[in-house]
Formats: sequence, C-alpha cells, structure tokens
Amino acid sequence: MEHHDDSTPQPVATPVPARDGAPPLPTPVRASLGDAQAGVRRAEATRTTVELEVDGTSWTASVGGMSRSGATLASAPTLLLRFDRTGGGDESPREAWVVGRSLADLTDLQVELAFGRSRPAPEAWARKPLFPETGSRSGKEG
Repeated sequence: MEHHDDSTPQPVATPVPARDGAPPLPTPVRASLGDAQAGVRRAEATRTTVELEVDGTSWTASVGGMSRSGATLASAPTLLLRFDRTGGGDESPREAWVVGRSLADLTDLQVELAFGRSRPAPEAWARKPLFPETGSRSGKEG
C-alpha cells in the first residue's frame, strides 16, 4: 500500500469508457494531471490592459500585435506587449514578445517578467522607397 502525504493533492482520473465490451482504454496523461495553473491568479478574460509599477514608475501594458512563433501547425501564438508610461512622461514605450493568445491568458507575474526583458519600442516605421537612389531621377534620360 502506498503512503501519500496529505498536503499533496492526488490527481483524480476517470478511465475512458470502453467500446463494445472491450477493456477500458488507458487514462490520458493530461486527464490525470489536473489543473497545471492551480494556485496561480488568472486575469479576467476581458482585460485589455495591465497596470504595473517598476522602480517607482507606473506603466500600462497592452497588446500591440499578435503572431505565431513558426510556420507549422504546432507553432505557438505570440503577443507583442507594449508598455507605456502611465500619465505620460519622458520614458519611451517598451515592447516584448510573449507566448499567449490574449492579455487575459497572462498572469501579472508573466507581464512583469515580460517588462523585465522588454526593449524600447522602435519609432514608427516610415515608408522608404525600394531604390532610394532612383527617386530623384525621371524615367527618361536626355
């Protein structure tokens, strides 16, 4: 008989029902693991911004863009988090890529860690000519 520590909850799994009198199928591993995020505070599903304070400065995090991490079906959804100083100020906006489908998928700790590895956001992309040296010439010479 196994001895289990009472402080550690044991996963409860229900066997997959068998078909046509066959023995029951094995329980999928994911079903026996339970909630991997148990104990982690999850955000409301509708949140679009997160307020955080870093070194006495208040910042607002929001989603600046979305992508996928690769070209296969197994690629992970990614978010470009944008951090703006709350109330304006001299600090430039910052950006960081994180894995997730929405800001609501992230815990406050994940947002804070993303800020820690964020970089200053690039200035707005200006449309540049493909061949800048040809911009001043007309199509005809002579």
